[in-house]
Amino acid sequence: MYDLVIIGGGASGLLTAALAAGENLKTVVLERNNAPAKKIYATGNGHCNYLNEKAGDVRRIERTLGSIGIAGVKDEDGRFYPRSREASAVALALVRAAEKSGAKIICDCHVSDVVKRNGSFLAVSKDGRKFEGKYLVIATGGKAGIQFGCYGEGYKWAQYMGHSLVKPVPALVPVECEEDISALHGVRVKGNVSLLKNGETLCSESGEIQFTKDSISGICVMDLSGKIRLSEDAAYVLSVDLFPEHTEEELAEVLGWQKETAGSMLEGLLPAKLKKYIEDLYGDKDKEALASLLKDMRFSIKGTRGWADAQVTAGGVPLQEIDPDTMESLKTGGLYFTGEIIDYDGPCGGFNLANAWSTAIRAAEDIKRKADGRMD
Repeated sequence: MYDLVIIGGGASGLLTAALAAGENLKTVVLERNNAPAKKIYATGNGHCNYLNEKAGDVRRIERTLGSIGIAGVKDEDGRFYPRSREASAVALALVRAAEKSGAKIICDCHVSDVVKRNGSFLAVSKDGRKFEGKYLVIATGGKAGIQFGCYGEGYKWAQYMGHSLVKPVPALVPVECEEDISALHGVRVKGNVSLLKNGETLCSESGEIQFTKDSISGICVMDLSGKIRLSEDAAYVLSVDLFPEHTEEELAEVLGWQKETAGSMLEGLLPAKLKKYIEDLYGDKDKEALASLLKDMRFSIKGTRGWADAQVTAGGVPLQEIDPDTMESLKTGGLYFTGEIIDYDGPCGGFNLANAWSTAIRAAEDIKRKADGRMD
């Protein structure tokens, strides 16, 4: 018997435990893996970009993480990293803080069923262990990073408790296109990218665009990927502007000048592989036509890379079914959702971990308030 049962020993689950557990809240964290915080160790290529200056509630998050021993430094782009630049510093601080608060962390605990009965929640593990508590936090994450034990099992429990579900899709993931782009493998170029659905622009980003043998990547492309939801009546296109610093008319003049001085309109303007790809594919165009192409180079999207390559999940428990101030379910009292299981996917740069921290803080504060009998 516990007061608080938390399913998921990742970022949001551990922080919830660290902030909520105590004498009035006997707390257990149930983790499917053989150790907690596995996904955190891989975050940011092992460096763990855990927060961003532009994230919501950033000062509160920074203070809270500092209080449990996560000492960070901010780079010139507003991204926070542990001072050691090692993700293990964040993971170990979370585990220590949760255990210090009195929470019990049980690993190798694969929860297979969750029910609510007689005002309490019962979580049953695959091997028959039972954990009962007055409050339940589902912090299982989404399906991104399946190699870290993320299988999206929390979705079925949310639906059992009366919630609907926004279909989960991979996000922050490379985009695959219909065209053969193998000749562009290894090309990196700065530009703007726009995602079009049935000819209408959904969103745009700028930054470095990276080409592989079968996909287009780079932070700016990955930030758009969560909006791709393929269906029979939805055609998605990635439009690339290779010269965002010029209008189409200005670019035409630049191309004309290059033709006169260098003998080729694209000479010296693009990486050699990309220059050849455009020349081989589109032939000899006049400067106006080429300028138009370079400002709106289109790739037909056939999908994205899968869950193993995705950094986060787009979709999940709808935000309108959760109290935004407390993260408590509006369908089932005493049930809370934190982290990636909710329908939120932010851009690269620490925004998604910021969501994990913020939702954990809100849930922990509300659970503690109720356990203490406070009405404020």
